[in-house]
Amino acid sequence: VLNDAVAIVLYRTVLEFAEREVSLGVLAAALGKFLAMFLLSALVGVLAALLLSLALKHLNLRSTPSLELSLVVLGSYAPYALAEALELSGIMSILFAGITEAHFSHFNLSSTSQITVQQTFRMMAFIAETCVFVYLGLAVTGFPHVVKASLVVWSILLILLGRAVNIYPLSALVNRFRRTKISRRFQFVMWFSGLRGAIAFALAMNLPHEVFGDEPRRILITTTL
Repeated sequence: VLNDAVAIVLYRTVLEFAEREVSLGVLAAALGKFLAMFLLSALVGVLAALLLSLALKHLNLRSTPSLELSLVVLGSYAPYALAEALELSGIMSILFAGITEAHFSHFNLSSTSQITVQQTFRMMAFIAETCVFVYLGLAVTGFPHVVKASLVVWSILLILLGRAVNIYPLSALVNRFRRTKISRRFQFVMWFSGLRGAIAFALAMNLPHEVFGDEPRRILITTTL
């Protein structure tokens, strides 16, 4: 999820500077924009989650699990809406909100609400993921494609290479400090799982026509799909 959130922030940053000429000043400004959006989005999520935790701790809602569940759902959506309103990254904000809530808000719920909240969010995540991949399947015949075979092949090879350069050295480094080692089999799973492209496809679908033009945009969408 963190990879997806970082990808979205990078996507927005690159689009903002897409029409400028490449220079050290532009690259520095883009890097500053990326870091600012990343940190501010995370801050919004953490603060919203801490406020939710305090509310759950001091409000006497344990006797009404339905109100607890409602407050958790609304409090979890709030950082996303606030970050988007501030032109930050909603998904980055809600990611850090979820991490913070797992450490604080969860333990301020009644035992009944802990189970209800956990299963409710699992159900919502499963339905959302299913809808996303159904949409990906329908997109194959949903619009005209422009296939560039060489671009597709090179994209897959470079993605696999990039994942390998990322996963295997970092896993070897982490294994030096872990009591339970990351097995080669699990490293292979992490390497191959990077080919899931739901976020990449969604970003490609939102490429602006005025920046990329119609045909290059269709090539990128088809290659991503």
